[in-house]
Amino acid sequence: MGLPPWAAFAKTLTRRGIYRMANPSPGVYPCAPHKLKEIWMYERIRTRVRSSKNNNYVYQQLKAPGMNIGVWHSDILDHWVQIPHVTQAHYAIEKAGGIDNFILSTPGEELKSIYGERLRRNLLVRKKEIEKNFILQKQAEALSERMFEEWKKNPKVAKEKYGF
Repeated sequence: MGLPPWAAFAKTLTRRGIYRMANPSPGVYPCAPHKLKEIWMYERIRTRVRSSKNNNYVYQQLKAPGMNIGVWHSDILDHWVQIPHVTQAHYAIEKAGGIDNFILSTPGEELKSIYGERLRRNLLVRKKEIEKNFILQKQAEALSERMFEEWKKNPKVAKEKYGF
């Protein structure tokens, strides 16, 4: 990497001055953001400008955020979910009240995770199934009550009509 040519004219080189001259990048991901498997949230791989003690050699060092593998119980799926994530995501999941609320309330641009989007899809499908089953159960209860009332009035007609 090295320093720019005009650095030779600087009277004193401080570590801050070296950092500013090295023009570090704001941050990168290991692959395209929409292809990340882990939940990265706002974290990125950052570059850190390092130098030797006498400032003869300046280089950039990549600093990746710490990844954890979290295990949470999903109430909607009624199953344990295991997802790699950064520490910031761990605190966000706890603040949201669980993995279900976090995944469903976090937009995709902020989540930046293939696993997170797949989990969101599974949660939404299961949520729809639960709602559908609830509606079907209520309809079945209403039908059975109606059949029972008709049977109480006239058992023969109800037996011919419903076949029991």
